[in-house]
Amino acid sequence: MTANGTKKSVDWLNLAKFTIFFATCLASVFIWYYSQQANISNDIASTYVSKTELKLVTQKIDVLENSFKEFKNDFSSQLNSLEDTNNEIVGLITDIRLTLARIVN
Repeated sequence: MTANGTKKSVDWLNLAKFTIFFATCLASVFIWYYSQQANISNDIASTYVSKTELKLVTQKIDVLENSFKEFKNDFSSQLNSLEDTNNEIVGLITDIRLTLARIVN
């Protein structure tokens, strides 16, 4: 009976060793996996833009577009004003020429 009892205690000890070894391996794999996830997350964070940053850039682009539209409208109105002034000057010059032509003839 002692051989049978010794065998059962050795089996129990071997099972405990295997369980500890298996748990250690499993813990090592989990630690390695999560450490790789942290590295990947850091790579992604440094490479890609967050939603908040993208929203801020979009807002700045909208502000710039609005400013550009206002500038374009202001420039267009000033250009139209200059064209009207030029047309008035051309009309005055034409009137002066006609007046001078009448005086000479």
